Amino acid sequence: MTAKYAQFIKGLKTQHFFAIGIISYLLINTFSLSAQNKSLEDRFMIETQGSFSNYMQIHDEYKQSLDPINLQKKSSQNNLKNDLTFLLDTVYVNSISTTPKRYSYTYSEEGYRLSSLLEKNENNTWEFVNVETCSYDSDGNKLASIWRIWDNGSFVNATKNTFTYTDNGNVVTAIHEVWENGAWVSNSKSNYSYNTAGNVVSHLFELWENNTWKNNFKELYIYDDNSNMLFAYGDVWADTVWNNDLKYSYTYDAIGNMLTGISQTWGIIDWDNIAHETYTYDDANNRLSYLGEVWNDTVWLYNNKNEYSYNSLDYLMTNVAQEWLSGTWEFTQKESYTYSVFGGVESLLMEAWEDFNWVNFSLSQYNYDEYGNSLSGQYLSWDGSVWTQNMDGLLELNYNYCTEVEYFIGYFMEGVYSSMLVGVDQYVNMDFADVSFGPNPSKGLSTLSFSSDAGGFVDISMYSSSGINIVSIYQGEIIAGKHNFTISTSNLPNGLYFINIINNNNTKTIKVIVAN
Repeated sequence: MTAKYAQFIKGLKTQHFFAIGIISYLLINTFSLSAQNKSLEDRFMIETQGSFSNYMQIHDEYKQSLDPINLQKKSSQNNLKNDLTFLLDTVYVNSISTTPKRYSYTYSEEGYRLSSLLEKNENNTWEFVNVETCSYDSDGNKLASIWRIWDNGSFVNATKNTFTYTDNGNVVTAIHEVWENGAWVSNSKSNYSYNTAGNVVSHLFELWENNTWKNNFKELYIYDDNSNMLFAYGDVWADTVWNNDLKYSYTYDAIGNMLTGISQTWGIIDWDNIAHETYTYDDANNRLSYLGEVWNDTVWLYNNKNEYSYNSLDYLMTNVAQEWLSGTWEFTQKESYTYSVFGGVESLLMEAWEDFNWVNFSLSQYNYDEYGNSLSGQYLSWDGSVWTQNMDGLLELNYNYCTEVEYFIGYFMEGVYSSMLVGVDQYVNMDFADVSFGPNPSKGLSTLSFSSDAGGFVDISMYSSSGINIVSIYQGEIIAGKHNFTISTSNLPNGLYFINIINNNNTKTIKVIVAN
């Protein structure tokens, strides 16, 4: 199997996100135009091992964003006015393969992450490993990221990444440098251009050789009027000319659901087929199935498929993978999910198909506080009779109402958080008493109850999951004591909402599910 063919098959196989697949995805991805949801240790390893590149990165990120579990995360973004924002302060990770680790973070007054420190525990003593420090412009765009490693009692420069942006905050250039002989030396450079909708239309990757930038590869992207990717092209530089290399083509239905995809590689005179994918959806636009096929000279042959199921809130519940073997479909793997009230993964059970039965493989479990911050998580493996902690897996840390996520590798983790009120330059202490909302899910009428020690002005509003203020429940003075508000949800579409209570500069946000 050629490396190029293997890349296409990798795209087919990763339709199901089993632990090994996710870890591989994290490790092969380097600079991302989106938030880098990778552990500090993983990103340091990636960014200090040679060129800062990932061929066809925009295409890969686009496809990953359409995976059901990632679409679900994206839809839960929450930007409430004066919302209490939680920042990741410290994470402790235990691992089978390494000593315990501690990740510590600091932030600016605006909430931008300024530093990320990794330490390891040796003989009951925390020792520095590496640190990343970042700087930002007034709009919150990251200008520079410098990695330093701990060596002989001090931090020593390792790599530096610097960025420039358009007026809209899109990355124009990303330059990767390494520290050599007491100076920063250019290593690689990514150059991006965009259409009017802000979609990347080109990515040129260059290497620094003999004191000049030299072409290495480029990517070109074409979209429809709704920002759906229609074509993705990858070209490689050979001597003095660009050579065609990879091509991806996609079709969509009228509301933007991806229906088909074709992967091709350049042959002698034309594009040669490699892989084909087909998708189906339910009436709520949830992906129901994925079918992957491979090209066998003249016809498409079945390769693998996935089938998905959802709960009443459109959360992914199961993902079942099958492979085409000897003329029939055979089960291979299965994922089963449960969720916290804010939509973060509470448990992920992975099973393998053996001897015509589903057999436990791994189990990930997470505990959350009332603000959707993951307090702890563990990865368990099945030894044939009981769950044990004898191997490392991917740990998913959701926080800030489960709108942010970072990943770590180990068998157990704990998270500690700081809180800040957006737009207020101070940390606040939340002490609302006896806050409740019920029934929840709401099927018409529900009651919001809370107690205020001091009374005063209160602002109670309901927001959609995208942060739009849809109902002003109450604005005015209240006296100290307990208060009840009857809220009608009968005219609201089913889905996820938030009620925000502000009283004397204290804020409380609760999640509401409408299921009429």
